[in-house]
Amino acid sequence: MGTMKAILFCALLAIGFAASAQDPKAVSLAQAEALREFPALGQSGSDFNKRFVQRFNSLKTAGDSLLQRDDWPDVLAKQIGIELGVVPVGTVTSSATPMPSATPTPDPVATVATTPPDVGQNALPDLNSQAEPKNICGYGKATWGMTVDEVSKAEPQAETPKESMNYTQYDGLLEIKNVDVRSIKFNVIFCFDKTDKKLVAVHFEGLQQQYPEINAESFTTIAQLLTGKYGAPTFTAENKASWKLPKTTIELTNDYMADVITEVFIVYEPTEAKNAESNNL
Repeated sequence: MGTMKAILFCALLAIGFAASAQDPKAVSLAQAEALREFPALGQSGSDFNKRFVQRFNSLKTAGDSLLQRDDWPDVLAKQIGIELGVVPVGTVTSSATPMPSATPTPDPVATVATTPPDVGQNALPDLNSQAEPKNICGYGKATWGMTVDEVSKAEPQAETPKESMNYTQYDGLLEIKNVDVRSIKFNVIFCFDKTDKKLVAVHFEGLQQQYPEINAESFTTIAQLLTGKYGAPTFTAENKASWKLPKTTIELTNDYMADVITEVFIVYEPTEAKNAESNNL
């Protein structure tokens, strides 16, 4: 533990001039929280420890604004946890109890709200509901193979988009606007096969497309919610994570290219269809 604390302390000294506006007490609290949630962070030579230090050095070299935040140790630790499939200590991953989320500190560019998710009309059933999560067969009350009319009846909030949404493999024929997930806003697009018009995918398209720092935090928050509900992701990479369930595969992406795009999106697809993609390999 002492070794990692020393590393963190040296790291803070290294960015002292660039982050002169930081509150030392707040940074110290974030450091303590990171060590509490991820004990391996304090174990010198552990995979978690090495990944954390490597990522810190990369961020420092790039002059990343994350290191100017008071809570950067905790935010960075959570990002590493997602990548390695490590659930924070104290997190309840039972399907009967939703996973608590960390309360983010306001970003210097914009504020990320932390009010509890709406569980009413505009809620996200697949993240907030508690009934047999690993047996989901679609999104909310809409299941794979439904027609457009059937989805409309199952999800009354869904409306026909004012503009066409034609993807390579399917068409977005219904949408629910401004779905709220822990104060992160999405448009939900119900996608149907181009030929038989049966439901084959559901897209969550993030509405915040301006500040990459906010989307990085949103990615972590959504990943925590999905991990709390479905367990550790079956695949992780930088800015990507996926959960392969018996009937549905969920893919979370933080799509970012400097000065080009920043967007968090989630795709729900039938697991059977995802498996078929590799049949000829």
